[in-house]
Amino acid sequence: MEKPRVVFSSNKSKLVSKLLAKAQSLFSKAFFRGWNNYLDKAWSIFLSFCKITKQKALPSSVDILVSCLIWLDLTHAFVKCTDILAAVLKEHLNAQFPDPSKAYKNCSLFLSRQGKQLTVGAIGVIVKRLAKHSGLEGCYTAHSIRIGGAIAAMEAGLSLTQIRAIGGWDSKAVMLYD
Repeated sequence: MEKPRVVFSSNKSKLVSKLLAKAQSLFSKAFFRGWNNYLDKAWSIFLSFCKITKQKALPSSVDILVSCLIWLDLTHAFVKCTDILAAVLKEHLNAQFPDPSKAYKNCSLFLSRQGKQLTVGAIGVIVKRLAKHSGLEGCYTAHSIRIGGAIAAMEAGLSLTQIRAIGGWDSKAVMLYD
């Protein structure tokens, strides 16, 4: 099997470039060990996203990288992505908010190309487009991310209380995925 390659944009800072290279290494290891079918699908979606966007604007490879790192960190305790994730998030937010006094106040982690908060509808369009380009049309929706996150968190040992708090569930609807 040919080793997958991901080329990230060169306009990132040296720190982010190093972090992305480390993450790329983690993805390659994960892909070749074949931890499970979901990781293969995540990798396919990741590659398609990079190809479609060509790293020109947000949502960028950093956004999808963060999502994949969270997924890896939650589902595979022996892959510790937390330090990489924290550094990438910090760099990403610092790029959005260079003035530290205004950073993290009413900010969104992922922005549209126009610099506005992504809506649920926009996320749905992105997920459907990525699924289509990955040959998985009709298999994923924006809600798949929410369900998948809840299931991954449960498998990683988080309590229902923690999952409800993270996912913003007021009811016990999350128990449907247990």
